[in-house]
Amino acid sequence: MKEENTESLSARRPLGRLHVLTDEVLQSRWSHLELARLAAAGGADAVQYRDKRSLPADQRVLVARSLRRALPVGVQLLVNDHPEVALAI
Repeated sequence: MKEENTESLSARRPLGRLHVLTDEVLQSRWSHLELARLAAAGGADAVQYRDKRSLPADQRVLVARSLRRALPVGVQLLVNDHPEVALAI
């Protein structure tokens, strides 16, 4: 049985009750920014930026930064699959 590192688990921020993923491929009605704003207005505790397209890293960073600025304090922004983007914001 694998032992869990409880110290690192306790240091993690818990996810909120409403966690919304933004995606412009699975749906095309709203942009990442519009989805993030709607999610926050609807009470989301966390918004996850998800983009599986092949976009340049600098474009991903611009989107993620705009999401971070648009979200109110207390709403967590998560970045899916791109640690370099998460570090840049």
